[in-house]
Amino acid sequence: MTDPDVSALRAQPRSSLDSWVGNMPGPVWTLAAYVVIAAGNLLVVLLLQGAGETDRLDLGAAIIVCLIMIASLVVYGSRTPTWLRHAYVLIIIAITTMLVMMVGTAVGAATAGIGYLTISLYSSYWMQRVQSLAYILLMAVLYAIAITRTEWTNMFAPWLVTIGTMLVLLFVLRALRTALESAATTDELTGLLNRRALDSLIAANRTDRRDRRRCLVVIDLDDFKELNDTQGHLAGDQALREFGDACRRVLRPGDMALRSGGDEFVLILERLTADAIGPVIERLHQVSPVAWSHGSADWPPRADFDEAMAIADAELYRSKGVGRSGRGTS
Repeated sequence: MTDPDVSALRAQPRSSLDSWVGNMPGPVWTLAAYVVIAAGNLLVVLLLQGAGETDRLDLGAAIIVCLIMIASLVVYGSRTPTWLRHAYVLIIIAITTMLVMMVGTAVGAATAGIGYLTISLYSSYWMQRVQSLAYILLMAVLYAIAITRTEWTNMFAPWLVTIGTMLVLLFVLRALRTALESAATTDELTGLLNRRALDSLIAANRTDRRDRRRCLVVIDLDDFKELNDTQGHLAGDQALREFGDACRRVLRPGDMALRSGGDEFVLILERLTADAIGPVIERLHQVSPVAWSHGSADWPPRADFDEAMAIADAELYRSKGVGRSGRGTS
């Protein structure tokens, strides 16, 4: 089964900032930025605080580790494995804990604890909820141990504020990301997934290790241009919405329906081959109030999408040539 973290890393839509940093998608360049911040904090403590010889060696070694981490993230880019990102998160947590114990004032210890917040931001946005909660629990324990190892008292309030903030960030950022992803991957007119969601699915398919049957179905609404020309675009929009509603009523749990553009739709039918989709197609015939034609092809994990799409398109055009399939009631 594909690791959701891997899928998020490889299939994440790229922003202009992602392009600016080259082959480093969001989960990678964000982590690299946090490592740079950790290295900067270490350098400030090394230069400004009168650390002992042992502390200076520890700080210098930690800075070197940070530089190695940054270099590896730049080199790996989108190929950065999930386990390495988790390892680097743990290293940053360890560095933050070391800084809390090294600083010379209570204010400094509280300020160093902000480093935990950066990791909370990262894990809350880029990782699964359970993983984020596990990291917050780990940081809460380590922060408590670190401040008990110092000579400063009355540190419970900073600890409580830091941990409470991390928990709030987790739930707020998860809700925000869910809303943003929904807005970015949902077709406003039909409520189905859109082309951007399909692109992410295609990217994730390349690393999907599951061994299962799956079918790709391409659907065009019949005479859609004529409908727009004769009755107007409002009628065309209504036809698209009605077909989207029909898809939601018919598809099984695990299946996907996408509007890839114009009057073209794509269905991803799980646990079915192209020669076994008849019952699903027939149910869609029965509930759809608009006429449509379709073509299908097998699309198992790791198979090339363009090849499957070409086969389905060829079948779609053949069906249009010999007559309409799926003509619903008016």
